[in-house]
Amino acid sequence: MPTLPFISDINLEKAISHVTNSLNDADSFKTSVIFNIENDTIFKSDLFSNSLDPFAMVFGFAVVE
Repeated sequence: MPTLPFISDINLEKAISHVTNSLNDADSFKTSVIFNIENDTIFKSDLFSNSLDPFAMVFGFAVVE
């Protein structure tokens, strides 16, 4: 008999694992941000490595139109 009547045990384990992994990822991200803020390296961290390129964006819009 399943643990919960509306979800299989396998899917329940997958959901719990997903939530647990997400919480661990969030905690490690928080630790990384705090570390970089304390060491004044926040702008050199991976947090700001994914920035917009305004020239590429304008070119992309021009190509689409």
